[in-house]
Amino acid sequence: MATTETQIRVSSLWRMAGRFLFLTICLAAVTGLLILFGTGIMTEETVNSGVNIATGIACLLLWRTLYVEAWGTGDRDCNLVQFGRIARQPYKAALAGFLAQLPGLLLAILALLQRQEVLAGTWATWGCSGLYLPFFWLFSLWGSASGYWVYLIPPIVLPLFCQMGYALGYRRISLMQKIVYRQDVPREKDKRMR
Repeated sequence: MATTETQIRVSSLWRMAGRFLFLTICLAAVTGLLILFGTGIMTEETVNSGVNIATGIACLLLWRTLYVEAWGTGDRDCNLVQFGRIARQPYKAALAGFLAQLPGLLLAILALLQRQEVLAGTWATWGCSGLYLPFFWLFSLWGSASGYWVYLIPPIVLPLFCQMGYALGYRRISLMQKIVYRQDVPREKDKRMR
């Protein structure tokens, strides 16, 4: 049975979405372990600031990990498009990122419904907090003032960040090389050295 281009396109999209969701869950678990072991060595006065620092670092790590994964996929897709293997899909990473964040988006909507007392219990709030544990600093910063609307930020922002990484990878523009390596302006050669 021959696979069509549509089947390949859909399977690569779901594979990419699965990788994004797996990375989000893994980094949430690592963040939970950091908080669990980190709060054991902190005093009561420094626990909140330590948790906010740990989750802020985990949030940056999550953004970097999703960016690198999307950048590599964009770079690979550029080669496949260049040699006629697949058709260009400019919004592939945004769609894959949205599909990966769909469980979190559903949990955020259910947490909002629980906040409005339409649903009973706190299971959706705990589920959303657990899935987006790297964003705990954001939840603690804005959570009391804005209610649970802050839970909608990660499922909306992460697909956009994935799309940015994919687009830059497709164009082979590496931000890390531009940030880390110094771009010297070529200077004129010294005439005495000739």
